[in-house]
Amino acid sequence: MGAGPSFVEGGGAAAVPLASGDSRKAVERLIETETEAIDALKGVIPPSGNEGRSQALEHLILRKQNQVDFLLRALRRA
Repeated sequence: MGAGPSFVEGGGAAAVPLASGDSRKAVERLIETETEAIDALKGVIPPSGNEGRSQALEHLILRKQNQVDFLLRALRRA
């Protein structure tokens, strides 16, 4: 792949270098990783019970799911 913008993960290293014109692939990859994150967050809720942290996690899951839904709609229209 050519030099271009990159998605950067928490550690600061470029995880997915992107060549120009690869925006559809980038959005598809973003959807994939966000969906994985949502699944991981869902796995944490049952052990934490009905605490405030669980409610915060549920809110975060809903926000992430809204983002994924938006990206999926954008891909369908593209």
